[in-house]
Parts: sequence; C-alpha cells; structure tokens
Amino acid sequence: MIRKTLSFSLALIVAGFTAVVAGTPVLAQAPQGNGRWQGQRGHTPNPQRQAQRLAKELNLSPDQESRLVAILADRDQKMVALRSDTSLTHESRRQQMRGIMNNTREQLSTVLTPDQLTQMQALRRGHRRGEPGQNAPAQQTPSGS
Repeated sequence: MIRKTLSFSLALIVAGFTAVVAGTPVLAQAPQGNGRWQGQRGHTPNPQRQAQRLAKELNLSPDQESRLVAILADRDQKMVALRSDTSLTHESRRQQMRGIMNNTREQLSTVLTPDQLTQMQALRRGHRRGEPGQNAPAQQTPSGS
C-alpha cells in the first residue's frame, strides 16, 4: 500500500514538474468550443435558430420570420460589441443592455401581431420560471387511483 501511494505521489510530482517546465498549468485548460469559457452565458446566440423556434411557436409567416432574423441578428451583434467594451462600468453596460433589449422589443412589436406579442410574452415568462415550452412534452402527474 505504501509503495502504491509513493508511486502515485511521485507520478504527480513528475507531472507537476513537467508542466511547470513546459509552461502549462497542471490542471487541464478550459475547452475552447463552449461559449461559457469565453465569458458568455451558456451558448453562442443563433438568430436563425431562435427565429425558427419562435416561428413555430407563434405561427409566424415566412416574411415575419425573415424580419425576425434580421432584428435578432442586429441585437446579438450589438450585445457582443457591448460585452467586449472594457471601458464601460458595470452599471453603464447594464443600462445599455436594457436599451438594446427595449429597442428589440419595439422592433418586434412592428413585426408581430398583438396576439403573437402576447403569446411571446407568455413564453418568456414561462421560460424564466423554467416551465417547458409548447413543444416540450407535458409532465404527467401520478394519479391516486
């Protein structure tokens, strides 16, 4: 048992020394493909995929969907530029993000019908609460019979 422990310890020391000499950290570096490691929250935005999902859930026309892609792409481009601006304070960045989101909502209101806007707001509220969307299977509650 002591031999195994000593062998394992020696292997760790050699690996650590090799990593220090090579100039790399002992722990593995974060993967590069995931947006979380580049300071983003979860994933890289995809306006086409988001517009397709909304088109399906809100029953949008092809024209509405294409206009939605343009609005969402513009929003994402502005958000990426804002996040990369290191000269802004946290509060200033936050206010500008709110402005971008409000502008996006205004643009959406020119594309969507009032019913579609109401439906989208309900989807957004449900998403915040973690409720499944329309297309997700509803969870069955066990019956007491």
